[in-house]
Amino acid sequence: MEKRKKWDLSHWVTPGVFSGSYVVDEAVQRISIVKANEKQDEEVTENVQELVVNTTVEQPKELVLEPTFEIIMRETDEAVVEQVHKLEQEVMELKEALALWEERWEKLEGNHTKQLQYLYQVVLSLKKEWELERNEHRNY
Repeated sequence: MEKRKKWDLSHWVTPGVFSGSYVVDEAVQRISIVKANEKQDEEVTENVQELVVNTTVEQPKELVLEPTFEIIMRETDEAVVEQVHKLEQEVMELKEALALWEERWEKLEGNHTKQLQYLYQVVLSLKKEWELERNEHRNY
């Protein structure tokens, strides 16, 4: 029986995956493996894109402001102002509601502390009664 070496593991190699010649592009934080014919295709598309960009740059377009643009801007400004007013009203309503809830919270906390004090006094009185009864029965 033949001994297998570490690099002869079958699960590392899948046949047919890396067939053909590959070109490796290395850059900072990037390594891409591309077939030679794919690399040429990418270079051609990059050259075409550069030509398109160069031709569009050579033909400057004139900016013409139409009166409709100003009308649209006024309408959007009015809509934005209305939204701001609505939001300010909502903020005021929420502040009022928050103030009411804070008052309610303070009242509830006050009632809670009163109930705690009352229960503490009840527990103390029960403890005193229990101690008195215990002391009475000790004499016998």
